[in-house]
Amino acid sequence: MATLPRSGSVSLRNDLGTRVTRLRARSYWILLRDRSRSRGARLRGPGVNESTSGRFRGEVMWVVKLRRGTYRLEPGAAIRVTQSAAPA
Repeated sequence: MATLPRSGSVSLRNDLGTRVTRLRARSYWILLRDRSRSRGARLRGPGVNESTSGRFRGEVMWVVKLRRGTYRLEPGAAIRVTQSAAPA
């Protein structure tokens, strides 16, 4: 789950609430909770470019296939995708 709070800095957490910085390369469902009034969120990296608009507030589910590489969850976070990382 990714949350964009009113403060504007996004974070990605697993089902237990632990912050995620590494993922195994595979498909994921990412639930984004956008609470910001003026900023959108964006996930981009190899083969992925998902975003919400600055006016959007609410929840959106992204189904993405992550490949090896670095993904940016903007504003404010990076996720490294590897073959050997433990699943989140």
